[in-house]
Amino acid sequence: MKRKRITLVLGSLLALISPLTARAQMDTLIGRWAGAIHVAGTNLDMVVEFAASGGELEASIDIQGATGVPLTNVTLDGNAVHFELQADPGLAIFQGIIDNESISGSFTQAGIEGTFNLSRGEGNGPVVSNEPDAEQLPYAVEEVEFSNDTTTMGGILLAGMWRPSFAKRSKARLRRAWRH
Repeated sequence: MKRKRITLVLGSLLALISPLTARAQMDTLIGRWAGAIHVAGTNLDMVVEFAASGGELEASIDIQGATGVPLTNVTLDGNAVHFELQADPGLAIFQGIIDNESISGSFTQAGIEGTFNLSRGEGNGPVVSNEPDAEQLPYAVEEVEFSNDTTTMGGILLAGMWRPSFAKRSKARLRRAWRH
């Protein structure tokens, strides 16, 4: 008889604590998060706003000039967060891990894979970075400058990684041609 009471009391306590734990878990996610998607050598800034409505998570994203775009299938399981964006090139899927004040994880859309990072805070809104991540580009990028007695010209030289000697030869030819 005593064992049944203990089991009943423990079961009742778990039933009361479970919704509180789920709400506390949601509270770790609710709010504004700013960061970027890192894909194909480009950083695409974004801001994600998470909210709770009727015990369910919902979210919206500001990205590429669009603001308040609804996200779907927003879930939180422990510290794993998942959300999706319906977009023209295909469904964008974000799967990340919350670690204190940041979320980082994988991004997939139309067979293209990348990563994303978000930090809790205001952010500056959606902006596309014009500065590529040189380590992820499929070619070499080198800033060049050519000058003679009166004129200086500069720019960026792009060279395929499969032909690195081409970049060196081309740069040398351009220097010789400019001097003459």
